[in-house]
Amino acid sequence: FIVVRSATCIWCDKLETEVLPDLKKKYPVEIENGGHGATSFPTILFLIDNKEQWRTTGYTSLETLEKLAAGTH
Repeated sequence: FIVVRSATCIWCDKLETEVLPDLKKKYPVEIENGGHGATSFPTILFLIDNKEQWRTTGYTSLETLEKLAAGTH
């Protein structure tokens, strides 16, 4: 996963404290400030072999991220 955030994003902070610690137990997670064509924050990208499989924007629950990742093969 790559999480694209901005320094002033409250929802990014919430995602980092409530969701990412558990997500990091199962998946590699990188946090970046801006980039990847993101126009809203947070933007969460899921990659396989460095190729984007999907992206979602806004605060997203751990359950939703795990379901999305499990459905990507």
